[in-house]
Amino acid sequence: MTDINDLKGRFYVQETRIRLRDGGKTTRKNGVVYTPAECVDFINNSVNALLVKHFGVRLNDPRVEVLDPFAGTGIFISRAVEQGLVDPERQGVHQFELMPDSAEIARDNARVSCEYAGSKGRVHTHCVDTFSLDPQIDPRTLPELEP
Repeated sequence: MTDINDLKGRFYVQETRIRLRDGGKTTRKNGVVYTPAECVDFINNSVNALLVKHFGVRLNDPRVEVLDPFAGTGIFISRAVEQGLVDPERQGVHQFELMPDSAEIARDNARVSCEYAGSKGRVHTHCVDTFSLDPQIDPRTLPELEP
C-alpha cells in the first residue's frame, strides 16, 4: 500500500505551487483558502451528528449522496473517506472544483484516501463552475476527470 503521509506531502507541495505560480492572484480571485484538518474534521463530524439528530441517518448511509460544491484540493471528502464517515463503495460521492489544477489534486487525494481506507469505491471529481449549474441537475450526468 502507498504511504499516505508521503503522498499527502506531495499534494501539499502541488497545492502550494498553484498558489505561488501567479503571486496569489488566482487564489485571491477565486477565494482559495486553506482549511486546517482539525477544522475539516470538526465540520465533517458535525454534519454527521446533525444527520443523525434530524434525519436518523449517518453520513455514510447508502441513501445519502455526498456533494462538495467547492472542493478545492479535496480535503473535506478525503478526510471523510479516511475516517469512515463516507463510503464511496456504497454511496455516490461527488466533488466539484472550478480550477483545473486543484480539481486534479482533489481527484488524486480522493483516490489515495480510498486506497488508504481500503475502499474499492471512487469519488467522482468534476471540473466545473458550480454556480453555472442548474440546481436540479443530477451530478451523475456531468463529465468528470478521468480516474
